[in-house]
Amino acid sequence: GSGTRLVVPYLDALAAAGELPGGDARVAADAAVELIAGAIEPRARDDRERRRAALRDEVRRHIRGRLGDPLLSIQSIACAHAMSIRALHALFEGSGESVMRTVRAERLRRCRQDLERPDSGTVSEIALRWGLGGSAHFSRVFKREFGLPPSDVRAAALARQSSGTLRATV
Repeated sequence: GSGTRLVVPYLDALAAAGELPGGDARVAADAAVELIAGAIEPRARDDRERRRAALRDEVRRHIRGRLGDPLLSIQSIACAHAMSIRALHALFEGSGESVMRTVRAERLRRCRQDLERPDSGTVSEIALRWGLGGSAHFSRVFKREFGLPPSDVRAAALARQSSGTLRATV
């Protein structure tokens, strides 16, 4: 890369210069280290961020696969990925999301999918199925996320089903 194009000629010139006086040798060595670090660091940072992004994706897949598990927690997620809770939180820092917000968003998304299927149970059953507790809490969280209560989503699904049934019988 461009960093290497600077490093190699500098090191060649440094070798050709031979023995440098004490202070000059130290300055030249420091400059060489800075050039090498500058050539390597961007790639290392990119690789590290790619690994972090891949691990975040793996954590998200783990969460999606266990949304119905009542024991899904920050502790269980960290344990499943052989890391501390602190390291798990740090993994999501700077990504615009948190682990538990990801869990809640995925659970709410699944609830909405179930609410749109009239045969998937009552609103309370759906909330419990996806680990979102009692119906009052679920309704508040759902409305905050989607702008309407879960009962409205269910009513619209039932209305669509009824109108489809009417058309099918006519």
